[in-house]
Parts: sequence; C-alpha cells; structure tokens
Amino acid sequence: MTAEQARVVLKGRSIKDRLEPASRAGNADLPEMFFIDVDGVTVGPHKGAAHLLFDKDRKLVQVSLLFERNEPEGRACRFQGITAQEAATRSSMVVDISEKMIERFGKPTTETGTFPTIEELNAFFAHGIVTGFAQIGRGRRVWITEGQAIEESFLLPCGDLLLSIIYKPQTKDEL
Repeated sequence: MTAEQARVVLKGRSIKDRLEPASRAGNADLPEMFFIDVDGVTVGPHKGAAHLLFDKDRKLVQVSLLFERNEPEGRACRFQGITAQEAATRSSMVVDISEKMIERFGKPTTETGTFPTIEELNAFFAHGIVTGFAQIGRGRRVWITEGQAIEESFLLPCGDLLLSIIYKPQTKDEL
C-alpha cells in the first residue's frame, strides 16, 4: 500500500503526515522516514494511536499501534496521583490487549520477559502508590503468521504504561 492509498482508506479519520529526517542513532545511520499518524485507534475500550511507516518509495513497511498512559512531567514520583481506578484501567489494558493477541494469533513464536497477570499488575500499582516505587519486568512476544511478523511489547516505567503492537513483513531471518 502506498501513502496515497492509505490516506484514501483512512479518509474521515484524524491523521497527520510526519517526515522524520535522516539521523544517526549510535553508530547506525537511520534513513529519512515518512509516517502517517492516526489518532483514535481502539482495541476494545482501550484508546491508542497508529503510526504507519513508509519507505523511501512511500510504500507501507510497518504499522505500529501504541497505547500509553503517562503522568505529567516534573513529578518527583510518577505514581503520585494515580487513583485506584486509574491503576485498574492500566492493569486491564495490558491484560485485555494481550489476551486479544493470543486469541487472534495463538501461541507466540517467541516470548521473552514476562507478561504479568492482572493480580501482579494490581500489586505493582498498589505498591508504587504507597511507596512511590515499584519494579516489574518487561515483556515481548512475537508471532510469525501470514507473511508478517507481529510484535507485542510492554513496559511499565515507574507507573507509566507503554504497550505497543507492531506489524511488519516477515524477514528472511524469521523464516
């Protein structure tokens, strides 16, 4: 799919074109990248955003779904002000979306880290709200299906939540 075709499919949605200039990351050069950002993406009741990445020829090469819950910057403790309801919302987001991924794609091809249960997430937030600090691992799952690689990953740094799902073509290394 080209960027122009994506715009037709996304007609009526809140979208924004974004061009990232070529840059250096560590020792590797990153090429110029063109994105179409889509707001208002949902999985069940959970709201997120999609980022469509296009190559230099403006052909779609990756779709990323991003679900974030962040506290305002500048707080000494990011758990500060998180209510029990917000903690439950963050916990259920990770579990609900992960369960939907397994229902749809089955057992992951590879899995690293850990995906916590709802009870472990609730304990994580409860401890963090009381003490201002809690530590939980990160998780990553990959499915290889229908010519594509699908990666789900999550990170909970100090009360914030980042859950992403990336769809991209399967590479020769993943065969």
